[in-house]
Amino acid sequence: MFHRIWIYLNSMYPPISRMLYAIAHFFGLYFAAQILAGTGPLMITHGSIAGCITVFLFMLYLRVADELKDLEIDLRLFPERALPSGGVNVNDLAVLMGITIVLMFGVNMFYGNAINAFLILFGYGFLMFKFFFYPEVISKSLILSLVTHNPVCILVNSYIIAVFLKDFPEQSFRWEFVLLVLAYWIPMIVWETCRKIRAPVEENDYVTYSKLFGFRTATYVPMAFQCLHFAIVLYLGTYFHYSTYFLIAASLVMILSLAGYVRFLVNPNAKTSKLKPFGEFYMLALFILIIADFIYSHGIQWAIS
Repeated sequence: MFHRIWIYLNSMYPPISRMLYAIAHFFGLYFAAQILAGTGPLMITHGSIAGCITVFLFMLYLRVADELKDLEIDLRLFPERALPSGGVNVNDLAVLMGITIVLMFGVNMFYGNAINAFLILFGYGFLMFKFFFYPEVISKSLILSLVTHNPVCILVNSYIIAVFLKDFPEQSFRWEFVLLVLAYWIPMIVWETCRKIRAPVEENDYVTYSKLFGFRTATYVPMAFQCLHFAIVLYLGTYFHYSTYFLIAASLVMILSLAGYVRFLVNPNAKTSKLKPFGEFYMLALFILIIADFIYSHGIQWAIS
């Protein structure tokens, strides 16, 4: 069983790359809150380590939950995937989900410091798993699924802010934190929309944004959100005072990722329609660049004894 689970993880949730993303997401937002609050050199605490692990485990929980609740569709349209193909079975994933839940609660109860925020986050994740107890309505609507499921990213970001406020009790909530929550939420809208866009020749019974709105209109959506996100990142530079190196590198990341969308718009086919890698590249590369620039500008300390 555990061998099958390990094979599943490597194919559907590669631990190393997903942990890298969790670190980039958590500490990018966590460090940004410290800089806005003027707490001095950036600090890594027990609470932040527990929070980062929680983000990693929660994303895994959502991945497994999607696998289980989409099984009927996957059997019909994606038989090559791990669960429909028999590479892993429902019991295996149930065990993996159970282990993930136990670890999340253990980390937050014994090492974390934002248990209330975690409980809200997990509660919303559980409702997502159950389609908010309206599966016959939400599961059949791509737009309703987006509207009800994507806000979980806001709760993830709010959880990170809660960890920061617990780590630095002398600090209070600032309106700029709302911008941080948006800055780390919008890339997930980009990712969610661009991964469900196909060329006209690829469309089948699976409902995609390109099938609903046409491939051109659908492609403009992640492009627009990505441009909005980049504008917010640049605006936050009035607080963070980015280095020239960051601005150059971030601009190159933006241009390279947008080139993927433009390529598809100019020549829509089964090869150019793979927009998800461009959305992921933009998100991960920019998050890593932000952390690197923060550390370069402010230094870092371990507040762990």
